[in-house]
Amino acid sequence: MKIRDSVAFVTGANRGIGLAFAQELLAGKIVGKTGDGGIDGIMTTSSFSPDALEYVQKIEKRSSLINGQQLADLMIDHDIGVNVIQTYRVRRLDSDYFDEA
Repeated sequence: MKIRDSVAFVTGANRGIGLAFAQELLAGKIVGKTGDGGIDGIMTTSSFSPDALEYVQKIEKRSSLINGQQLADLMIDHDIGVNVIQTYRVRRLDSDYFDEA
């Protein structure tokens, strides 16, 4: 099974994703023995422990960790899985209207 250029989506991690789990996912040890360097990122509806975040900053391989808040923000920004329920009109004064002729 090839998983290079893939992202793991982890749900149910109520206490967050710790260092050991993140290391094993990024190395490909949990998803499958790939021999190709594992996955490129992890998305979760939960969060990551501080040591998992620090680990990703230190490793040579470019990897991304996206937590639940970031995932929700991305979904809203890109209109994925969301509906517009209300729109606000923003108004500004037209200074030309008040210019004296």
